Amino acid sequence: MANIVLLLLILLTVLGVSGVTLFGKQVQDFADLPTAMFSLFICVTQDGWMKIFTSFQDLGGNYYMGGAIYFMISITIGAFVFANLVVAVVVTNLDKAMKEVNEERKKLEDTLSTKPKDHPGESDESAHRHSGADKVPLFYMADLFKHTHVGNQVPLQHVDLRKLSLDRVENYLLILITMEKNLAEYKELRQQLEQIFTTVHDLNQKRTVAEQSSSSSRMLAKLRLIAEDTVDPNLGTKGDILSNLMGMKEPQPTSAEPQRLAGRSRRQSSIAPGEYKDLIGEAAKQIARRNMSISDPS
Repeated sequence: MANIVLLLLILLTVLGVSGVTLFGKQVQDFADLPTAMFSLFICVTQDGWMKIFTSFQDLGGNYYMGGAIYFMISITIGAFVFANLVVAVVVTNLDKAMKEVNEERKKLEDTLSTKPKDHPGESDESAHRHSGADKVPLFYMADLFKHTHVGNQVPLQHVDLRKLSLDRVENYLLILITMEKNLAEYKELRQQLEQIFTTVHDLNQKRTVAEQSSSSSRMLAKLRLIAEDTVDPNLGTKGDILSNLMGMKEPQPTSAEPQRLAGRSRRQSSIAPGEYKDLIGEAAKQIARRNMSISDPS
């Protein structure tokens, strides 16, 4: 392509010098070399060349005939010949590129995927397998190992290592070693993190179990203390359970036990409304046990 452009420039220069020499004094479009080359470029593109040729028609005579011949040569060589040459070069390069692409595709294809071939001395079983496999381009591995040696194998692709320098190989190996080290460090750090997470989870679980057990023990102690303070020791020694429960509904404060009543009021103020049922049930059980002990003098 560069050769064609260079040849076109040389031809335009020669025609421009000829135009300046022949028509420079009479035609303004060929007054100097740059103007003449621009006029020839217009002739090559065939866009507005009739305006330039009109000045030759106005002069008439030999200028008209000479200008006609000059324009015929310029348009024929510049427009048709060089345009066809450019198209031919483009098409040739495109064809060459397509061939290279097809060759690369053929190289990437699996050359082992061919139709099975008959080998001398093969058994009837292998022949039976090959009989229905004409349309399938595959080799049977048993037959392939039987008739092929590993040392006789040909590589699928030949790699050109001429442009591979020693520095590139060293850099490649260094990158591989660094990636392996990073992977090993990543695995080690991940194992450590997993151990830390497992330890923290076990500690949290043990702490939760301990808190639950301590809260349940505190609740039981609180219920026992409330039951001991709210139930009268002499309650249940006489009468039935209903009369005893009605008697303990509103205990009357006495001046002999101010500290006990103050502590009892503080504890009773901390009792939720829903806990009275449990307290009544506990008191009923204690009264029943005392009645049983009284009825059994032994």
